[in-house]
Amino acid sequence: MYSRRFCRALRLVAIPLLFAGCVPEAPPEPGGPGPEATTPTPVAAAIRGHVRATSGALLPEVTVTLGDRVTTTNARGRFQFEEVVPGGGLVLTAARPGLSGGRRVVDVEEGQRIELGIVLAPARQAQLPTATPGPDAVVQTVDGVTVEFVDGTFVDPEGSPVQGPLDLSISLLNAPELVAAAPGMLAQAPGGAVFALQSFGMVEVVLSAGGVPVTFSGVAILSFPLAADHGFGDGAAIPLWWFDPALGYWLQEGQGSVQEGRFVAEVTHFSWWNADAPLGETACISGVLHTPTGTVAQGFVVNGFGLDYLGGSQGVTDSTGGFCLPLKRAGQALLTAIGGEGEAIWSWEAQALAGQTPSACGGDCVDLGDVLLVDLTDDADGDGYSELAGDCDDADAGISPAAADPAVDGTDEDCDGLDGPDADGDGVAALDAGGADCDDTR
Repeated sequence: MYSRRFCRALRLVAIPLLFAGCVPEAPPEPGGPGPEATTPTPVAAAIRGHVRATSGALLPEVTVTLGDRVTTTNARGRFQFEEVVPGGGLVLTAARPGLSGGRRVVDVEEGQRIELGIVLAPARQAQLPTATPGPDAVVQTVDGVTVEFVDGTFVDPEGSPVQGPLDLSISLLNAPELVAAAPGMLAQAPGGAVFALQSFGMVEVVLSAGGVPVTFSGVAILSFPLAADHGFGDGAAIPLWWFDPALGYWLQEGQGSVQEGRFVAEVTHFSWWNADAPLGETACISGVLHTPTGTVAQGFVVNGFGLDYLGGSQGVTDSTGGFCLPLKRAGQALLTAIGGEGEAIWSWEAQALAGQTPSACGGDCVDLGDVLLVDLTDDADGDGYSELAGDCDDADAGISPAAADPAVDGTDEDCDGLDGPDADGDGVAALDAGGADCDDTR
């Protein structure tokens, strides 16, 4: 499941202009040149947001970077950058050990306040005793990613060879609930044209030695399980793409093949690698986002993630709270937003179906109308638990983490993810209550 995202209204902050000089200048002579024009100082902007895991958990102690500025998320996964110089293509990155690298790009106007979310996926850890390519230089993760270093070199940031041991952090995104952690879904063709991609699975491989980044150049074989229902038969070719963080787009570099439901490709370096094809025709979905108090939610990043395909897009609400997203034509998507106001955390989440007819923003979009953010810190049903505190149905006071769940009856009363009792804590409900655990004492 995706976490709910949380959104907040934007406030304008003006920076006063400072003027030097104590004595006023004499007025210009008639017909003479006027005073030199001054360039107005841009009104500073702000970028704020939350970082969460693909499970929906808010992540503290995540390092978030914006240019040369660095901050760390608080206990609720919150970060903020104030006094941001307005501009286009501002890149935020997020990092925490044991998780994939996060990346978001936003355009910020003068005085604007942007609220966004960054999602990080689990990363599996592996190690090579020595940094020597060859038949024994193979690692495999529990979720099925295999990396075989056939030939090449490993060097540190100074260009010196690395002997080992070599540490690998590997993240696999091959399901709809994981694609929110992708660094982006736009590709660039050799001629410069930009277009959206549909993924069938992607992997990030990060190399280090003793905590120092390591670069690989050479030949390696990367393979990983494709997304369910990928539709490719054995031997089929899928374009291979790598993500260029400096450019901000996926670039095609050859192709890989399908072998028993796995994507297998030869790669020459490590970043994000992706089995993709162009997304094709798109249709737009629009709406107007409001805060829990009913005011328009301006400057909130709204995301759309495919539920029946691996892909996504984003848009920013305008001064009326309006947003518009291009999605795969006839595709099912989850729309989310995230933000906050003070200690409150707001979110919105909805499923939507894009139209059968291709359309673009400004045209005939599927219109969701007015949609409302929810305050996750508010205990709406008065049972002592908010959604943030684990209440899985904040409209029913009989459902909360403190409630009893004595039987398999179609409702998870205690919000533990199981319907029915789980006396032995093995994550499976009891068989005698209609569950699957034939011995719920151990």
